Amino acid sequence: MWKTWIQTPYPLLQVAIAVSCQWDLKQLDVSNAFLHGYLKEEITKTSHDLTLTQSKYASDVLHRFNMENSKPTKTPPCPSTRLVPHDGVTLFDPTQYRSMVGALQYLTFTRPDIAFIVHQLCQFMSHPTTTHLEATKHVLRYIKGTLNFGISFTPSPLTLTAFSDSNWAGDPTDGHSTTGLVVFLGPNSISWSAKK
Repeated sequence: MWKTWIQTPYPLLQVAIAVSCQWDLKQLDVSNAFLHGYLKEEITKTSHDLTLTQSKYASDVLHRFNMENSKPTKTPPCPSTRLVPHDGVTLFDPTQYRSMVGALQYLTFTRPDIAFIVHQLCQFMSHPTTTHLEATKHVLRYIKGTLNFGISFTPSPLTLTAFSDSNWAGDPTDGHSTTGLVVFLGPNSISWSAKK
């Protein structure tokens, strides 16, 4: 049996291709993770799919911001919810807000369900308000209720499909446009982005 080895700068693409082709997966150079930090992703392989989650990291984030005992919510903030720059009182010390949003950014690697709201929250890093902090805490409560959510990869043909969308001058506060894209390998999402 042939062992296939590929090297790309995109680990999700590697995993998606390997699962799509039903290749044997073998972890090499495990010590590298311990030299440069700890592994934050958990990988679960079944006969039908491979799932990447970050439940340990998400639990650590909840603990770090004293949200582990908060009441979980079943939905992230609605995409139609508009966060605006000067809604609420400006935070005296925005350090905690910035840390929370930064931690949520890392979670978007395996949680595309929160990518939109985290992108919105990132826009207020320089002058966050109490409203932005409450929206961030809402996302953390959503994470608490969905700790085991992640990305699943299933075997499929190697068909590359991309979708994009934009809303021209859609932001009422500054008139800027937002564009987004998602790339699939078969049914597996391997890349996504949203930019203002």
